[in-house]
Amino acid sequence: GLTRGALKFPKPVVVSAVLHTQIVLEKLTSKENTAQFHAARHQRQLLLSVVKHLLIDNEDLDICCKGHHPGTVLHNILWAAINTLLKNYVQMKTDKLTAAKQSAALKRKLKTLI
Repeated sequence: GLTRGALKFPKPVVVSAVLHTQIVLEKLTSKENTAQFHAARHQRQLLLSVVKHLLIDNEDLDICCKGHHPGTVLHNILWAAINTLLKNYVQMKTDKLTAAKQSAALKRKLKTLI
């Protein structure tokens, strides 16, 4: 039968790739880089190419049991991580904007009542 052991206990190379992706995303979305990152047409592709460039030679990936090339395996790991991290980043930004709009609307309501 199938087990979910690999999902519960990922290999160190997978954890390392995801952590590298998160660190690169944090650098790209820092105050000094955020305008350029938001102006990029394909943020996902940009993040993928930067992280791949950093990791392609350093990872301990071998050809998997299904015969996939290490570059393909790394690409699939990074793609899933990037999708999740960018989704969380966009949600965080959306929540901040929504909270700011609600705060402004509440202040406007209070001003009209007073």
